Amino acid sequence: MIVKTRLLAFKKDKIFVLKKNSPKTKYTFAGGTVKKNETKNNGFIREVFEETGVTLSKKDIHYYTSFLVVKAKNILVEKHYYIVDKSAIKKYSNLESNKFTRVCWLPIYEVIPFLDKTDKKAVLEYLERKVLFQ
Repeated sequence: MIVKTRLLAFKKDKIFVLKKNSPKTKYTFAGGTVKKNETKNNGFIREVFEETGVTLSKKDIHYYTSFLVVKAKNILVEKHYYIVDKSAIKKYSNLESNKFTRVCWLPIYEVIPFLDKTDKKAVLEYLERKVLFQ
């Protein structure tokens, strides 16, 4: 099984995203694959730093939700989403320009159509809960 983590950070009507280096417009969230001898939290913090230069501590991250995805050849992927307060994202840059063309805050509804299925589901569920509990 592959274990992946993703960062969800919101600033008013914007979301923190990475634009993929692809002919088609595609966005994703900072995060990535957790190494074998690594906790999900430590893998998440490491991956976010490697991609964006954002330094997070365990007190900055809050577990949100997880999904189990079946990929080709029946490979299972656990995707874990963490909420990070916008104040924890001060300085950032694109440290993996071979994978991404931009790291930025963009309007949520401009990004949603260009997310993969699971990332889109996580964002829409978050927004739905936010509306319900306001």
